[in-house]
Amino acid sequence: MAKPKLKDFLHDLKMRMRRSENKIPKVFICIRLRPKSQEPKKAAAEFEENLERARIAARYAVLNGYDPEATTIYFTQFLNDSLAKERKVGMEIGRVRLINCNKLWAILDEGETPSSGMISDMKMAEENGIPIEYKNFSEIKTWVENHDKISK
Repeated sequence: MAKPKLKDFLHDLKMRMRRSENKIPKVFICIRLRPKSQEPKKAAAEFEENLERARIAARYAVLNGYDPEATTIYFTQFLNDSLAKERKVGMEIGRVRLINCNKLWAILDEGETPSSGMISDMKMAEENGIPIEYKNFSEIKTWVENHDKISK
């Protein structure tokens, strides 16, 4: 096997660096999915509301120059979050995706505490040196609403 030439190695390194410089920063959207309510009808409505909050947060990320990793939205399209086995699979794959992100946004409302799923995602981020930024959902929602008014 021929030994690679230094100029080929440097060219390859430069190309890889250029590709990584041009990448849009990835942000992991860490937001509550599971409802707090135990009453089935209220829980179903809260679950849908939480998905909508995740959509708004992901849209905010895109409109501010980020590539959102919104596994909350993605995996609930084909996995059943109410089945423990499927929820676990979705969360495990989500954490693999998390470690490829530049940062994690923990999105909460004023006075809201993180869910157990959010806490484990934030712990994974800390263990992998991924910066965590806390974002207020109400501020994100207001920003998106104002953006929509201006854009019309």
